[in-house]
Amino acid sequence: MTWFSPRLDDMTDRTIYIACASDKNFVMPLTVMLVSLFTHLDQSRKAVVYILDGGISTLGRNNLLKSLKAKNADIRFIKISDHNPLNGMIVSGHISIASYYRLMIPSLVPENIKKIIYLDADLILNADIARLWDIDIAEKDVLAVQDQAKDFLYVSSPGGLLNYKELGLNPANKYFNAGVLVMNLDNWRKDSLSQKVIEYIQENRKYIRWWDQDGMNAVLANKWGELDHRWNLVINIFLNPTWEQGPVKDKKQYDELVGHPYIVHFVYRDKPWKYGYKYPYLDLFINYLARTPWYWPWKIRMCCEHVLRPIKRFIVLRIKEFNANISQMSGLRNNLF
Repeated sequence: MTWFSPRLDDMTDRTIYIACASDKNFVMPLTVMLVSLFTHLDQSRKAVVYILDGGISTLGRNNLLKSLKAKNADIRFIKISDHNPLNGMIVSGHISIASYYRLMIPSLVPENIKKIIYLDADLILNADIARLWDIDIAEKDVLAVQDQAKDFLYVSSPGGLLNYKELGLNPANKYFNAGVLVMNLDNWRKDSLSQKVIEYIQENRKYIRWWDQDGMNAVLANKWGELDHRWNLVINIFLNPTWEQGPVKDKKQYDELVGHPYIVHFVYRDKPWKYGYKYPYLDLFINYLARTPWYWPWKIRMCCEHVLRPIKRFIVLRIKEFNANISQMSGLRNNLF
């Protein structure tokens, strides 16, 4: 599988279509992501952003719009009130039903849109998204980036598809991360791909671990095109014991990937807006967060956490010691009587 390269000679429409999704819990990182997007976007290009709204508050919506002052930004909210198409989807932990909204994109955006870029909320753009848009999708259903954590590289990896053998997939098939997708909407509509992914998840619940990402890797196997790894640097790459255990085997290419990524994806459970984040690119996130109304509330919360966490740990430790002493005294009393 080869990386797809831009073909600019036949590009006439300079409008870029983007879709992302959020509920009330992810509107802040979504705003930060969009600020980074429009910071780097060529001013001669216009981006129409469809936000699949799963319960964003009025304050959150206003803060988002207030943060996006670019003249080439066209923000359109699509309120998701009917979740019936997603019945039977698996949700757990920080994964809500909003994580599946990308499967509804082909039916939610206007039919005249033939291609769209889907972006997760927990990422930062470090390059012009127009460069990604201008890549020729050819006949592929989707363009994506192979996952970079050593346990997720292939469908046969420990974190890949549990039932890849039953599906008849080649164990060497690469497993892609679904946080950055260039979707061929013509194919998705014509072949009912959203419905096929949903049905796969419903019928294979015992094999599903990574939600619709598993479903897409199963249904779209051999039908997706591979993008340069820099278009979706997943933070999990830094959990690999050595750089050689990732997908990039050339040290110079690896250094370019981690040193100059086009998109940084905070896919791990530790997020840069949470206290205790210890992986790279925190400064990059804060740089764009500072351009939103959420910066000072976040700053104050982090300062409070910094002060209160040691106090909380001290109190918990003292309570444990107290309980241990009580247990010891109770044991002595029982032995005496």
